[in-house]
Amino acid sequence: MRSLEFLDLSANNFSSQIPNSIGSLQSLKESNLSKNQFMESLPDSFMNCINLKVFDVGHNLFTGNLPSWVFKLALESVSASENRFNGNLDYPNTLLLAASIKAFKS
Repeated sequence: MRSLEFLDLSANNFSSQIPNSIGSLQSLKESNLSKNQFMESLPDSFMNCINLKVFDVGHNLFTGNLPSWVFKLALESVSASENRFNGNLDYPNTLLLAASIKAFKS
């Protein structure tokens, strides 16, 4: 599965945490985990998905801060809306890191 490029697990009513093993999918380009009941925080192992361009985790139960690695990857589209994230984004530093992002929905 290390060569997997597209992962769509949307609208399945999955719950619990996303496993750290997600980071082993280094070829992953698009990840749609929206419309589930994933909770707690996004795993830092996503940082290993260096080819990731589209990242959709909207409509879940994630909590805490939106991790800074979201802005360090060369993502083009990020959707994190309809979660329970809190805290502040570190403007303007966050915007400088997010130079590749063309669409951001939170």
